[in-house]
Amino acid sequence: MSKEEFNDKQRLFYLDWLRIFAIFMVFVYHALRIFSQNNEIVNDPNYVESAEVFEWIILPFGMPLFFIISGMSVFYGVQYMKKKGNF
Repeated sequence: MSKEEFNDKQRLFYLDWLRIFAIFMVFVYHALRIFSQNNEIVNDPNYVESAEVFEWIILPFGMPLFFIISGMSVFYGVQYMKKKGNF
């Protein structure tokens, strides 16, 4: 996004929704930990295999997604402050 396109009243809703999605995925990941085979709390030999597959799909994207969201927020915040002349 260039400085000409940046507007004082412009809100990046996709960034908000990405943050909501990431928080929801953290909740789902931790809720599914109970049903996985490598659970330290509940030692049940019967586990849900689909929950473990879903857990392994979420695992590589969890923390990197939060770092990407944080970096984008800082970048757009600095761009906003530069445009206003306060940085």
